[in-house]
Amino acid sequence: MHKLLTPREVADELRVSERMVRSMMSRRELAHVWIGGKRHVLREDLDAYIESQRVGVIERAGNADTEFAPSAKERLRARLHGANE
Repeated sequence: MHKLLTPREVADELRVSERMVRSMMSRRELAHVWIGGKRHVLREDLDAYIESQRVGVIERAGNADTEFAPSAKERLRARLHGANE
């Protein structure tokens, strides 16, 4: 069963305004579904959005070298490339 969140719930979690959430939906930055004439966000879609916004430095396991965490586009490109092989 999918957990559905209202724009208000999403706004509270992201600590932004409800207007910002609705704008993100309109610009298709945040996946959503229409149910009963109202927009809702699936929990997994919100989690994916949050993950896509991660930035920072990560350490490679077993190595002191650091690298930048891959961007959402890089992760998607790698996933799609792997699916095409």
